[in-house]
This record gives sequence, C-alpha cells and structure tokens, in this order.
Amino acid sequence: MNHRIQSKVAWTLMYVFAILVLAFTLLPILMIFPFAFNSAEYLAFPPQGFSLRWFWSFFSEPTWVNASLKSLEVAVFTTILSVVCGTLAAFAIIRKKMAYGNVISIFLLFPMIGPHITFAIGIFGIFSRLHLAGTTFGLVLSHSAIAIPFVYINVASRLSTFDASLERAARSLGASQLECFMRVTAPIIAPAIAAGGIFAFIISWDEFIVTYFVADTNTQTLPLRFFSGIQYGVDVTAAAAAVIVFSAMILGVLLYRGTTYWMKHRKWT
Repeated sequence: MNHRIQSKVAWTLMYVFAILVLAFTLLPILMIFPFAFNSAEYLAFPPQGFSLRWFWSFFSEPTWVNASLKSLEVAVFTTILSVVCGTLAAFAIIRKKMAYGNVISIFLLFPMIGPHITFAIGIFGIFSRLHLAGTTFGLVLSHSAIAIPFVYINVASRLSTFDASLERAARSLGASQLECFMRVTAPIIAPAIAAGGIFAFIISWDEFIVTYFVADTNTQTLPLRFFSGIQYGVDVTAAAAAVIVFSAMILGVLLYRGTTYWMKHRKWT
C-alpha cells in the first residue's frame, strides 16, 4: 500500500515538474500574442485593447515585407543546397565507407557545434575578399554551411540502419541502379531527408549571427529587421511579425508531419 502511494506521489510530482518546464518554455513565446493584438503604442500587459493595427503595419511597411521575402528566398535556396550536399555527404561517408570518414564527419559537424561568432568572422573574412558579402548568393552559401550538418545527421542516422540487402535483392531482380534508388532507397530515407530539409529551412530563416556579418542593407533578412526594430526602442510591429513567423513555423511542422505520414503510407510503384 505504501509502495503504491509513493508511486502515485512520484508520478504526480513528475507531471507537475513537466508542466512547469513546459510553461517555462512556452510562456515567452505565448506572451507575444497579447503584445501583437494590443492597441497600445508600446508592449503592455495586460493588453489595453484588441487591435490588428500592428499586423497592418507589418504588411504595409516595405522594410518588413522585403525582409520577409528575402528570408524566404534565402531559406528556400539554402534548403535545396543543404539537402543535396548533406545527402550526398551521408551516402559518401556512410554507404561508400569513404577513407577518413570519421574525421571528415567531425569537420562537417563543426559549423553546428562550434561558436557561430567564430564561424561568422571567418566567413566574413573570406566573403569580403570574394565580393560575396552583401549578396544573396553569399547568404545562401553561409547559411548552407550551417544547415548541411543537420541534413547530414538525419540522413546518416537513417542510412546507418538501412538494410543494404534490400538493394541487392532489387538488383538481382533486374532493377537498374537508378530504379533501385528510386523504388527502394529513396522511399526509406525520404522522411530523414524531409526532416533535414525542415531543419535547414528553419535554421536559415532564424539565423542572425552569420547574417549580421554577411548581409547589408540590400539583403536584410527578417532577423536583422527584428534587431533593428528593437535596437533603439521596442517596435510593437515586431511582436506582430513574431506571431506571423511563429504561425508559419507551426504550419511548417504540420506540413512536415503530413509529408512524413504520406511518405510512410504511400505505395511506391
């Protein structure tokens, strides 16, 4: 009896602790909603009234719209480049057993585990000499260097548990190497590639430190616009922009879940 009571108390404390951790994590994010729909000229809580004026300010101000479009453009191209390079790197190191693959993996992961400020200074020094600083192409390259490790980790972890006998069986039945990849390998690793792509998009969309060094006024992204909006005083429009970005991220997660579910249950022919 005492053991049962102790077990219930322990589980209750665990649930309470989990709820507190969840509240501590989500509360700063949820606080942007009352700020964004507030009618006051400043960040006031509790809200002084309901208003959509700050959302109208976001869509009517060219600096916010242009920064959002630039972030979207850079994130899309970063995702494409990162998925291609990260997937090829995973195949080369995991499947083809590249020489010194473990050493290469460590260097490949450095942009993810190392200090971003160190990476940003190095990127700026190289790109300034190559005249890539302040260009969209330079932003895509610098963001891809950070995002590729996330794609590599997802695809490599899936390939490490992949049953290569499935490919050998397909080849023995007359399938070409391309058919074997499209009908056997691709359906199995597709969720890992999709997950890596989602990570790459989010990382590029949210990247600030490297962007601060590489971008200029003509290639200002949304994180830089956020920074300029709060640098000399809090612009309430930034709260509305944060709600829009957060909502877009939620839609992205739902899209990822739907895509992986579809890939898992689709009958590949």
